[in-house]
Amino acid sequence: MLPYFPVWQARFLAPRKWPWFLPLLGLFASLAYAEEDAPPLRLQEVFDVIVLNAESDHEELKVEPLDPRPADIDPRAKPLEFSLFEEPDVRYSVATRHVARVDYFEGRALEQIAREIEAEQFDRAYDNLRFLQEQNADFPGVTGALHRYLYARSEHEQAAGQWERAWVLLDELHARNPDYESLQQALAALGDHFVREEITAERFASARRLMERFAEYFPETPPKFLQARRDGLRELARTALKTCLQEKAGDRPAMAYAALDRARDIWPELPRLAAIQEELQAATPRLKVGVNWVAPRTGGVASLWDAAARRTFPLVHRPLFRLRAAAPGEPRYEFPWGNWEQNAGESAWLLRLGPTLGPSFTTADLAARLLMLGHPRHAEFLPAWSSVLRDIEATNPRELRVRLYPHPVPEALLRDVAWSADAASLPNGPFRLAHRTPSQVTFSRETSHDANGSSYLLVTEQAYGEEHDLLSDMRAGQLDLAARVPLRNLRSFRLATEIEVRRYAYPRVHILLPNLGKASMRNRTFRRGLAYAFDREAILSRDLLAGQSVAGCARTTGPFPIDESFDDPLGYAYDPQVSPRPYDPRLAWTLLRVGWKQSGHDSPDAEERVPITLSLAHPPTFTARTACVALAEYFELLGGKLVLHAVPPEEMLAAARNYDLFYVELAMWEPVADIQRLFDRSHPWSEGNAYLWQNLRELEEIAAWDAARNKLQAIHRLVHEEVLVIPLWQLVDHFAIRRGITGVPARPVALYEHLAARRGTAPREEGR
Repeated sequence: MLPYFPVWQARFLAPRKWPWFLPLLGLFASLAYAEEDAPPLRLQEVFDVIVLNAESDHEELKVEPLDPRPADIDPRAKPLEFSLFEEPDVRYSVATRHVARVDYFEGRALEQIAREIEAEQFDRAYDNLRFLQEQNADFPGVTGALHRYLYARSEHEQAAGQWERAWVLLDELHARNPDYESLQQALAALGDHFVREEITAERFASARRLMERFAEYFPETPPKFLQARRDGLRELARTALKTCLQEKAGDRPAMAYAALDRARDIWPELPRLAAIQEELQAATPRLKVGVNWVAPRTGGVASLWDAAARRTFPLVHRPLFRLRAAAPGEPRYEFPWGNWEQNAGESAWLLRLGPTLGPSFTTADLAARLLMLGHPRHAEFLPAWSSVLRDIEATNPRELRVRLYPHPVPEALLRDVAWSADAASLPNGPFRLAHRTPSQVTFSRETSHDANGSSYLLVTEQAYGEEHDLLSDMRAGQLDLAARVPLRNLRSFRLATEIEVRRYAYPRVHILLPNLGKASMRNRTFRRGLAYAFDREAILSRDLLAGQSVAGCARTTGPFPIDESFDDPLGYAYDPQVSPRPYDPRLAWTLLRVGWKQSGHDSPDAEERVPITLSLAHPPTFTARTACVALAEYFELLGGKLVLHAVPPEEMLAAARNYDLFYVELAMWEPVADIQRLFDRSHPWSEGNAYLWQNLRELEEIAAWDAARNKLQAIHRLVHEEVLVIPLWQLVDHFAIRRGITGVPARPVALYEHLAARRGTAPREEGR
């Protein structure tokens, strides 16, 4: 039996008889503390207040949280049981007819949260709401407070221009309470903003997906903006289709295709698209290729790290020498201008021009080109070629003898080096640039070119910003090829019966290059810290490969391809004795902190994490973007920040001084020649490294393969010890081809080599 609390006699009791009641007299008068100074709920005392009725002068009792909550205080209910806050071990009861009301902790908390929402103190309100939900999510008013918070904060974020955050908040509110007042109007305004923004930027596929997504919020009565935007897109598509028909009638197929692609991109359901596509394809066959981004230009030398320029290079340029995927024992280089013989005994080439070049092109033209490339004053001067070239002799108008100083593979020095840009009248690649937009580029075949008998007269590259769009268009038959399949999506592409996935012949080496023009990057200790800062094995397996095992993909220890087998034509420069640095965040933190101080920066407090912000430039590829996001997350674990910048590779050198690190995907396919190009003295990652330059000079003077291999492996060890690069991994790129497309080799070096091959030299297809 609980002791009965005589509430009606409380004011007449002597202090000595009720000592527990004395503190209450002065305490409850100050329960309403200053609102603006209210501490977080987690730091407040959790108690309820029983307010007695007029018979007891509205006395207030500070009590332990009642159970159940809220309590039944109907006068006919049984007495209310409680423990005083100051005496939690003693239980009392009071008749409900004496209770005016109960002020619950949750009620006071909800009032505080409402004030914080009104004052736009959203972080405090959020923390307090989380605490209140942990304590008693079912208390009346908690759910409503959360809804008011979501709506008010979305309005605040929208006013601040943070539209994505506003959408996340409203989406959460819709999931919890789709009938919340004014929610439909807010979602309509938000959807109109996003769709209009995507249409203005001509991201039409994204705009359509957004309209489908926002339509889900309005299952019964779609808002007016959705219909208006749909009508606007249809009209844009009709205009593009009209342009297509005009260009088709004017016999301008490249422009007609471009307008047709635009119409389909805007509104794929537009009538007649498929029929017009078939008419164009019958008159002017086109190969359409999905890519990450289109190259704005194609330079005179295929880049080591610019995948787009390297991909399109063989379309518009006929190189002096071309690398091919050869079987063991076969020559790896071909001379696209005719035939060549190599006299190893006297280190000489015999170059014979092909008959299809025509009489206007003679060995004098070829000799002039070779001499210019070795002249220091020429814009395309190649120092390595200059050190190898001895003399040139024209034995007849169609034959040239080139004598060389000994070199392991001199033809590699002229690999993918194009004819001079100012020699437009001379035979060049099989295609020329016909049309370009920021997201699409089209090449038109030169009818006079002696290319292999491909029927394609146009090649169009279409840039894709999203991986699922690439796969979707491949399956729908809108693309013939995908130039590069993200490795983590290999399984999805392989499951599509309309698509065949193949691999390229040679891998790419992914590394981080430090800008040695920056004080921190010149510090070897700091660079060593970076080398230990990232769990490369986890990023490779989890983020890039999605748990798949892909042959040829592995961690690496330097800028060279991994030696995978005894007959691997690329792995001769890789030293397998060099062990990869493990992931060690504690060591990384220490080295970064020491290196940061040594490079002239303020030393961080020993108790704090590394307050370092670095900029990382990366190409706009699916793989690079995924990898760099993961690298940034690991760096953030050390208290630092990697600011990511998507920089097209062709702009990287021009803007190189602005960034600390560069993520590059190296086509290091002939290390004895390519290492010189990578560490050219003009590059910011090559500054001031005397030891490296000395080794590169010694490499230039080596003629024998064994000595060259030993020197390259020594360079590998030097680069590793000095951390001149932060090695990441080697990846074997794959491409996708729509079934029915013929002529593409099983493992090409370059995607378009079957289009660039001379007549009679078509590459072997898989299974043929």
